Amino acid sequence: MTTMKLLLLSPGMPADQIPARVRKIRDAFEAWRPSQRKEVQALQLNLGYSSCEGTEDIARTLEIASLMMHPDRD
Repeated sequence: MTTMKLLLLSPGMPADQIPARVRKIRDAFEAWRPSQRKEVQALQLNLGYSSCEGTEDIARTLEIASLMMHPDRD
């Protein structure tokens, strides 16, 4: 089974609003998938997110996201 990986970056979005946004993206994916050809219907969505407040280092956040999305890389 193939997994589609999606990294969501929403600068300026308050952390408490992220779960609702992620839920909308997941719901949209689940609604879209059945109308696709068989190979695409088999896709699984791996959706990760993290908040990055104004005082946090965006470079560090992206580095961690990359490690999470590609755990086989060093």
